[in-house]
Amino acid sequence: MSNLVYLFGRAGEFLCGGEFLRPVAGSRYLFDVCFLGGNAPTVDYIVYLVDERGTRTGPIFFVQVKTTARAPKNGTGYKVGFSAADVRRAQATKVPFFVCVVDRSTEGRAKFFIKGVESTRTTGIATLAPVHDLATDAVKLDLYQEVTRLWAGQSMPALTKLI
Repeated sequence: MSNLVYLFGRAGEFLCGGEFLRPVAGSRYLFDVCFLGGNAPTVDYIVYLVDERGTRTGPIFFVQVKTTARAPKNGTGYKVGFSAADVRRAQATKVPFFVCVVDRSTEGRAKFFIKGVESTRTTGIATLAPVHDLATDAVKLDLYQEVTRLWAGQSMPALTKLI
């Protein structure tokens, strides 16, 4: 693989992390990110929800970033290549999991679109439609609320050993 391809993808990963760190309505931060990058299969970021003071509140989700220089044509989605094995690994984490495409097809401007990996999905994700624009406050708020809702329904399992 060309080092330029690697650097292009890495830049997209960092742009995505920066987008998660952009406050909504100009002042409220919703997320804190921990970059894993090439150190973990399938996942690039652990993203923490934060409260009004910016303190991590507990709920997390994972994100895999896919960077492209090609805008979708005629209503098709972005090619992302998230394999069936990636879907199975994402589901096995038991943590909300999302794929984010970073469109760097326009010089000096990136677009970010996000999609959740459904718990019932059995195939890979070949394309991602440009529907949920992560650069908008509304999508960030929906993401925050969805992850909060998912974690609210889970209780902490009781340890029986090593306590």
